[in-house]
Amino acid sequence: DNFLCAFTAPELMATFDTDYDDTTEEERKMFTIWKRDNRNPRSEPPLLGPVDLSKTDGRNEVSNFFTQACGEYVDLVCSSASRHTHQFGNTSSGVKARGDTRTVHIVNAATVREFSEKIGMKLRPSRFKPNIVVDGLEPWKEFDFVGKTLEVQGGLKMDVIKQTVRCDGIGIDPLDDASEMCRLDIPKLLMKHYPEHGPYFGVYAVISETGTVNVG
Repeated sequence: DNFLCAFTAPELMATFDTDYDDTTEEERKMFTIWKRDNRNPRSEPPLLGPVDLSKTDGRNEVSNFFTQACGEYVDLVCSSASRHTHQFGNTSSGVKARGDTRTVHIVNAATVREFSEKIGMKLRPSRFKPNIVVDGLEPWKEFDFVGKTLEVQGGLKMDVIKQTVRCDGIGIDPLDDASEMCRLDIPKLLMKHYPEHGPYFGVYAVISETGTVNVG
């Protein structure tokens, strides 16, 4: 089955700015969609929401919104089970390593800077869809973490399981202004400039012990 995401419809998805809040009372899962405006973010009323994704009506509203936006039927998939096996990404690394799709994506800011210099275009770490951005390492040093456990001050432990293969989902940076937004073939550029690494950028990790991550 096809599904709507950053690598199936990057230009469309880049036009939306979203917020998800599950810290509300009564286990509500509030979701809001705005038209993306990087110069004046969220200055206009939202296009949708906030709607409660824990309720059928809320999920139907989101499905209807994206169905109208893309012109094809979109069904919002969710799971209340403790074990997640529905795969939204382009990796099955989490399932193979732990029987669970939920992975953490780590990107090295130094690698982003070096890659930017190679292609002559400034890139943001956010283009690569990271959950965590690290700095202070040598470029590409994150690949050495595969097979090792990282411990973060605050008690969090992560087992790094695999390098991240890249796809068309990072061809568009939604933080670019509309006037300067262009699609880049990142996998092709990686293969051209870094054939020793291939189309890989960043690493996947799974949480082995929960904890807190702080900025800095």
